[in-house]
Amino acid sequence: MSTTYAQFKVGTLTYSGPIDFENFYNNLHGWLTNKRYKITEHSFKEDQRKQEVSFNWVASKGITDEITFEIKIKFNITNIRPHAGRWIANIKAVVNADVEFESYSPLNNDIIMSFIRRAIGKYIHIGAYDDWRGLLHKEAGEFYNEIAAVLELHKRAINA
Repeated sequence: MSTTYAQFKVGTLTYSGPIDFENFYNNLHGWLTNKRYKITEHSFKEDQRKQEVSFNWVASKGITDEITFEIKIKFNITNIRPHAGRWIANIKAVVNADVEFESYSPLNNDIIMSFIRRAIGKYIHIGAYDDWRGLLHKEAGEFYNEIAAVLELHKRAINA
């Protein structure tokens, strides 16, 4: 069973203007894939009547046997017209720790070993988990910057 060790919001990007949706989508998907993230698209909704598209990604990467990184992205595009639209990207990052925190049970004959395993998992590994959190914070920040750069490049290409 996985326990969420750290969770933080990376940021929200907003953009109004023209964009090549397919290029945008493929560029960001490729960036995450190159960083060895496995991407799962949890929902894709398109409403042509309202001129809206939204989709959610969860990009996950196993770091060790115990640690998994997740970057969760929610995209919402409204007011889609030829060469225009309003884009919002919300990015959140999560460090999951697959550590067994045993609880006391009268059926557990080895209460002392159970306590030791819980203490090691909960307190001794904490320093290592902080290092993983810092690394994920860096990677999620790089992804945030990649989204901003792609949007800026699209803006410049259209205005050139």
